[in-house]
Amino acid sequence: MSYGVVEVEYKRISCNYYPTHHINNSVITYKISEHSNYPYYLALTILHVSGKNDITAVELWQKETNQWKAMRRVYGAVWDMANPPRGPITLRFQATTNLGYTYWVYSTNAIPKLWKAGAAYQANVKLIIPK
Repeated sequence: MSYGVVEVEYKRISCNYYPTHHINNSVITYKISEHSNYPYYLALTILHVSGKNDITAVELWQKETNQWKAMRRVYGAVWDMANPPRGPITLRFQATTNLGYTYWVYSTNAIPKLWKAGAAYQANVKLIIPK
């Protein structure tokens, strides 16, 4: 950090990864960051998104207020929120195709009630897989 910021150029490479137990399903794989602290701070890293989709937003369902609350994009594929809702956490992901089409996909009870830092999860969702 004492040397400053390093600029990185990257190119997105689409992936056709399908775990054997998720064949023919679209999958978003994410991990709860080791920096998360149940129940006060939740950070997620998106590890994999099927096809030519990018995750451009992540929201959590706030049952107490009956509304979606946006997670903050920290950097890259890392999303966080202070004081996340208690109980099982329902997520929705905003996906954008390589053709620029943007849409939401939902994963109910995506994170269990007593989540732990370091745990990884897969959300089976209906992603658009453009040709």
